[in-house]
Amino acid sequence: MKRFQFELQPLLGLKKQQQAEAQMRQLKMRMHLDTVRQQLKALEDQLDAMANQQSERLGVPVPAAQFVLQSQSSDQLRDWIVEVRNREQQSESDYQQAAADYARITAAVEALESLRNAEWNEYVKQSARERQRELDETVLRRWRYPNDANMEVQSDG
Repeated sequence: MKRFQFELQPLLGLKKQQQAEAQMRQLKMRMHLDTVRQQLKALEDQLDAMANQQSERLGVPVPAAQFVLQSQSSDQLRDWIVEVRNREQQSESDYQQAAADYARITAAVEALESLRNAEWNEYVKQSARERQRELDETVLRRWRYPNDANMEVQSDG
């Protein structure tokens, strides 16, 4: 009986490599998304702190230069928040695409592994049938020609 050989093994190997790469890309995209979200939260917290400071000073006269500086700072923070939110949306989209790619490649790997398992199971069954056929032939030969079997045993000993 010849050895088991899965004809699509090179393709399965390639798909497994692509799966590992897709998993790494998905992880990288997730880490980038988390970083962007942390940046966004930090900016929003900063803007909230600035708003709280201004509300605490409500009714207290503030020099014009300080007022302009605070106004410009809060405007700059809002602009940064808008920019980071846009990056967050892009990062979310990139992450979703990476997750979809990983899922697609994983499905292909699972299909190939399932096919390989089915072929292996068929190989095992075929091997068992061939061994049983050989055993049956040997027993039948010994039953039909008992003298030949004795001769073989006598010549061996």
